[in-house]
Amino acid sequence: FIISLMITVSIYRPLPSQMGVAWRDRLRGQIFESFTRLVYYYPSRICPSALSMLYWTRWSMKRLTKLLDPWFDSHPELLMETTSWSGVKVLVYHPRDQSSTDSDGAIVYMHGGGFGIGDIEM
Repeated sequence: FIISLMITVSIYRPLPSQMGVAWRDRLRGQIFESFTRLVYYYPSRICPSALSMLYWTRWSMKRLTKLLDPWFDSHPELLMETTSWSGVKVLVYHPRDQSSTDSDGAIVYMHGGGFGIGDIEM
């Protein structure tokens, strides 16, 4: 018990107060952030080269998303659609109730800096 408590205290980092309103969202975010640090960040520090770090990042993030996918895969107010834009697979999120939104939409492009890390399956 003492060892578990020490590990928990050492990996805990508080989330910003703006992240998630509901306690469930904050709990999920806290678990995801801590788990990401344990399986990705700390082990990547021992990689001998940038290429091995890239391979570790891709491998660990793909496994992590498959493990946590059931927690984050659905949202009561959103519909998810996988489609292709100019040959690139993309995820499109639509509000379930289109009449209640006042948004023109947005495009969010995520990448890993100099190297591409994720893919649509993540």
